[in-house]
Amino acid sequence: PSIPLPPVPRPTSGEPRDILNPALYEALRAWRKETAEKARVSVYAVLQQRALVSIANTLPISFGEMFKIPGIGKTTIERHGERIIQIVNSHRKREE
Repeated sequence: PSIPLPPVPRPTSGEPRDILNPALYEALRAWRKETAEKARVSVYAVLQQRALVSIANTLPISFGEMFKIPGIGKTTIERHGERIIQIVNSHRKREE
């Protein structure tokens, strides 16, 4: 007979746990939500979750650095790149 395995514990929420800059992450989430509501699209159509986490962890300061993040391409940078960098720079200034 097979031995039953204990259930695998699951996180209680869908929030990632590997965020190095939680305040920036929350600012980016708020911006993404507002942008999605204005455009009447899903938040994931604005920016994917993994890209949001990567921005919060790597603090890109240029379009070139943003382009290296999985999930961010030319269209995302053209539409939202300047605003994302503004949010990152604002966070950097507060952290200094």
